[in-house]
Amino acid sequence: MGVRFLPIKWLVIILLNIGKPSDARAVNTLATSEFDFNHHDLSKSQGRCELVTIPMCRDMPYNETFLPNNLGHATQEEAGYEAHQYYALVKVQCSPALKTFLCTLFAPVCNILDRALPPCRSLCETARAGCEHVMLTFGFLWPEMFECKRFPPNNDLCVNGDTQLGTPVEDHLPPPGSISPVSPDSSFKWKYGNSFVQTPGKSPKNNLVSAIKELKCPADWESHDHSIGDELPECGIPCKTFSPSEKKMAAIVVGIVGACTLISSMFTIITAMLDPSRFQYPERAIVHIAVCYALLAIGYLVGAIWGSEISCHERFVVYGPVSASCSLLFMFVYFCTMASHIWWVLLSLTWFLSAGLKWGGEAIAAYSQYFHLAAWGISAFLSMATVALQYVEGDPLAGPCALGIQRSPQLQYFMLYPLLILLTIGTIFFILGFLALFRIRREIKRSTTVNSATDMVSTGGQRSLLWDQPQDLNAAVVVKEGAARLELLMARIGVFSILYTVPAAVFIGSLIYLSTPTSKSGVLAPIIGSPRRNSQMLFIVLLVRYISNMCFGSALVVWVWSRKTLLTWKLMCCPPRSPPSLPRT
Repeated sequence: MGVRFLPIKWLVIILLNIGKPSDARAVNTLATSEFDFNHHDLSKSQGRCELVTIPMCRDMPYNETFLPNNLGHATQEEAGYEAHQYYALVKVQCSPALKTFLCTLFAPVCNILDRALPPCRSLCETARAGCEHVMLTFGFLWPEMFECKRFPPNNDLCVNGDTQLGTPVEDHLPPPGSISPVSPDSSFKWKYGNSFVQTPGKSPKNNLVSAIKELKCPADWESHDHSIGDELPECGIPCKTFSPSEKKMAAIVVGIVGACTLISSMFTIITAMLDPSRFQYPERAIVHIAVCYALLAIGYLVGAIWGSEISCHERFVVYGPVSASCSLLFMFVYFCTMASHIWWVLLSLTWFLSAGLKWGGEAIAAYSQYFHLAAWGISAFLSMATVALQYVEGDPLAGPCALGIQRSPQLQYFMLYPLLILLTIGTIFFILGFLALFRIRREIKRSTTVNSATDMVSTGGQRSLLWDQPQDLNAAVVVKEGAARLELLMARIGVFSILYTVPAAVFIGSLIYLSTPTSKSGVLAPIIGSPRRNSQMLFIVLLVRYISNMCFGSALVVWVWSRKTLLTWKLMCCPPRSPPSLPRT
């Protein structure tokens, strides 16, 4: 872009008038007669030239800038911070003159005068004509300090710029459909370049600042082999996103929760192996859930111990098929996570079949192969699909490789939405089964014979839990004990279900927070330092994600903890001694 800065004739005039203060002041007055911002006190800093360091203006046709600039900034750091508030408009390319206009204001070309050269009014009007309607579309007004009347008309002491580029302004606008007009008075999203929400009482300029900060790739994140969405090419998440103390704390928390989950799950599995008669359907699904959580805990423990080595590749967090160990660990954890939630749905389904439809344990077990196909098959398919689509991402904190650390669509479609569906279906079956148990309880209390009461409880699929002690021959006593044991069973099922539902809801809530996109391609605000979500909040949310995903495994012991379980373990640890054989006579 050619820029006409200072014609030869004015150079001659200025050189001839060097040493004539009055004439110099006259020239200065001519340049500033219509250009007075009253933005800063320019007398506080002596004019000087220095190399251009503002990133947006480094590729201008000059390499030195004059300070203080046209807005009174004494340093380029101060000017650069404010200039990058408008970087989004430059990226949108709403006007070919905008970049020259902004750089002339914030990083004016070095000259032999005692002040910076302002942009000409025509340059401002060209930039405004192309970009003002884009800003108005999203509720922004053209900044008052950019009011074109403040700048001098075209003369030889202002930067005019070559705005005749041969292409209309419309050719530099975003593609059709990439931005959506909305009312300036309502909440809105900028869907091109980045997105943010304007809230009542907040300045549009502050929202624009937030958008720009989310667009910018920090200097230490630049990488030719990485990209974060379409807006941040050659940008990757460094492995040092979190401090060593935060990583250590997260590893300790994940290690403690993982160890508790592993111990609880293994206790449940071993108990089922010692006394398999107690774990017929529908309770058999609890054993499969315990297997999933035991494996899941192992995956998280591996991530807590060797997470930095697995999740990082050449100083940056892994994204895609870069690390085989990261992909394998991700498949392991993702498979166990999905399988555990599917088995919960199957547990709720079998409870409903047993209590609501009065299916026996043998009838339910006849469909067990379909249960296994659904749980393991769907989980395996989703795991292989995510790896094949190169959605694997490293975890910058302390967890194993996962989904949705850098981009949101993968997390939404392959984890958030499936888990919401599974939680909804499982809750429906659980409620239906629980209502059926209430009906059975009511019918038991109305029963008058031992056989009828026994049959009622048996249809609930829990006869072994309710009738595992010697029965009294008195029918009334048996009915009363049966009702009491059914109430105890209902309380256990209720507590057990709450112990699953609450952590699952919290886990889904953390996924919703993490999967909130801030751009068209799904760049996540937390991971790129959004001012709306600080790193401390991201640290807390990731910890909640780890804990809630394993929490239910730690509660499995609630179901198996009973007097019969203690007797089973006692027999295993201290088997009864066989009576000594009598000597033969």
